[in-house]
Amino acid sequence: MSIRALTSAGAALPPIGTTTEKGRDQFVSLLRQNLASLVEVQAGADRAAQSVALGNLEGLHHAVIAMQEASLAMDFTLAVRNHIVDGIEELLRTQV
Repeated sequence: MSIRALTSAGAALPPIGTTTEKGRDQFVSLLRQNLASLVEVQAGADRAAQSVALGNLEGLHHAVIAMQEASLAMDFTLAVRNHIVDGIEELLRTQV
């Protein structure tokens, strides 16, 4: 079982303060890719847990690692979402 490295995609985003349609499209694409990756990791954890539930105890450690990886991916995704929501709320509180 290989462990995938986290990559920084911040370099692909346009500079702060420039909102172009291309920049929005890149941001949306980045979010979609990361959510698809999250779904893939969770599906792998589900398959590993199902394998253990069916009696394949030889892969127990792989199942535990896959479930922990899925848990960390979900925690990271929720943290990013919470920061985005906090940023939007801060913008909404800004007086013009």
